[in-house]
Amino acid sequence: MQPLLVLVIFISACSPELMPARTGLKYTFLPDTGLSYDLQTKADSLHVFIKITNKTTIGNLQKPGATVPYFLSRDYTRNSIYLRDSVLAVDKNLKNLLQDAAMIDFTIPISKITYPSVITLRLPQFSATQEETLLDIPLTTATKNQNFLLLDSTGQYPLFQTYINNQQTFYIQASRPDTLVTARQFPLTVTPAIPPMSRKNAATAPTLKAQSKPTFPANEPVQLAAPGIYLLETQSGCRSLLVEEGSYPALTSAAELIEPLIYLTSSAERKNLYDAPNPKLAVDAFWLGIARQDQNLGKSLIREYYGRVEKANRYFAAHKAGWLTDRGMIYLVFGTPAYITRDWDREEWIYPQYDGPNAEVKFIFIKKPNTFTQNHYELVRDAAYEFAWYNQVDQWRKGTIGMIMPDAAPSGRRNRRR
Repeated sequence: MQPLLVLVIFISACSPELMPARTGLKYTFLPDTGLSYDLQTKADSLHVFIKITNKTTIGNLQKPGATVPYFLSRDYTRNSIYLRDSVLAVDKNLKNLLQDAAMIDFTIPISKITYPSVITLRLPQFSATQEETLLDIPLTTATKNQNFLLLDSTGQYPLFQTYINNQQTFYIQASRPDTLVTARQFPLTVTPAIPPMSRKNAATAPTLKAQSKPTFPANEPVQLAAPGIYLLETQSGCRSLLVEEGSYPALTSAAELIEPLIYLTSSAERKNLYDAPNPKLAVDAFWLGIARQDQNLGKSLIREYYGRVEKANRYFAAHKAGWLTDRGMIYLVFGTPAYITRDWDREEWIYPQYDGPNAEVKFIFIKKPNTFTQNHYELVRDAAYEFAWYNQVDQWRKGTIGMIMPDAAPSGRRNRRR
C-alpha cells in the first residue's frame, strides 16, 4: 500500500507490500509515496504489478512513449546489478483503478532471475521539482510460491496489500477453474510493542494452532468474517492474509482509538478513557487537554497521530496490526525517519536529535523468521533510548510535536552509507 527515491518492501511469507530500501541515492519514506506492488510467479515468468495511489502525480508516465527502466541486482548495492531492461509504452498500458489510482504491469522471464534478488524500478519524476523515484522490490525464495493472486472486490485487479477487514470482499485468482483454496485461520496477536529502552525481552511468540480450515473454490468472491491471520493454500502455492475487524487500516470505534494511546499514556489514564460514559468524547477531551483547549491544535494532533496509526497499519502489518509492531511503535511516536538504510536482514531508521546528548537517534530493526510473514522486524532495544523516547512522548503531551518532527523536513536527504 511514499517521492524521490522509494525504497520498498513489505513482503508477507505468502504475499507482499512495502517498505523502504537502501540505494545510496535520494529517496522518501515509502508510506509517503502512495506506491505499492504485487507479484505473481508463473511457469516461465514473474508478473510484476505496480499501483500508484494518485495518478495525478505521474503525469510523465502518461506521455507518449514513456518508459520505466529497471534493473535486477543480487543485493541492495549497485555493484551487484546483473540485468537492465525497461517497461516500454507505459502510456498505452497504464490502467485506471478506482479512486484516481493507476496500475502498470510487466513480466520478467524466470530464466533471467537469480534468487534472491532485488528489482529496482526507475519511475520518472512525480513533479517538475522532484527527481526520479526508485522502487525496490525484493525477490526471495518465498516469491516462487506466489503463483496465484489476491484480487480486489471487482475481481479485476490485484489487492495490493497483505491485510483486509472482515467487511471486505476479495477474490483468489487461480489459473485452473477447479482450484480449491484452504484457508487456515490462526488467532490474532494483540500484544503491543514494548518501549525501545525496555530491559525486558519481547514476549516469545506462542505456538499457534489453526482455529478453522474452511475450503472454497478459487475465482469466486470471498469474505472472511472471522478476524485472524490466514494462510491461503492451494496445491501449488501459498499466501498469507491478515483479517482485522471494522474499518482497518483506519480506526473508528472508541476502543480502537484508545488502544494506540498506550505509547503516550499511563494505564490509569487509559482506564479512565475506557470507563468514561462516552469513551469517544473522552478521547476528544484527552487531545483537547493536550492542546490546552485549542480546538484547531487538538484536531491537528488527532489527524497526525491517527494518520500515523493508519499508515502503520498499511505498511507494517505482519502477523498483527501494523501499529502493534516495533516499527509501528517508532513511527507513531517519532514519525518519518530523516534517513533509512535497508539490507536483507535489517533496517536502520535515523532521526535528528533536537534536544539531547546525541546529534541523532538511530533505531535498528532486525528481520526475524515468521511463519506468516516476511515483514516481521524486531527493534534492537537499548537503555540509551530512554532520553529520546521520553523527550518525544513529552513533545506529544505538550502538543508541540509538529515543531520538532522530521516529517515536515523537505524530501530528498542523502541516504547514508555504512
